[in-house]
Amino acid sequence: MNLVCPYCSKTNDRHGRVDKIGHTGPSRPMPGSVSLCVACGGISVMTDHLALRKATADEVAQIQQDPTFATVMEIQKNLQNGP
Repeated sequence: MNLVCPYCSKTNDRHGRVDKIGHTGPSRPMPGSVSLCVACGGISVMTDHLALRKATADEVAQIQQDPTFATVMEIQKNLQNGP
C-alpha cells in the first residue's frame, strides 16, 4: 500500500507496527492508525478511506504521552542524521 505523507509528499510504501520495544511486525493500516513519516517525521492519522491526514494538535499531544513515542522519534532522528 503506497501512502503519501501529508507533510512532505513522500510516498511511503511500507508500514510496520511498534507495540513495545522489541515487538515489531507487519501491520494492517486501519482508520485511526498513527503513522510517522521516516523522511520528515510528520505524524499522520489514517482516514476512513485509508489515506493519511495531518494529526491535529490534540492528537499529537496524546501521541506524545505514549512512552514508545520517544523511542520511535529517536530512531527517526537517527535515520535522518545518519550514524
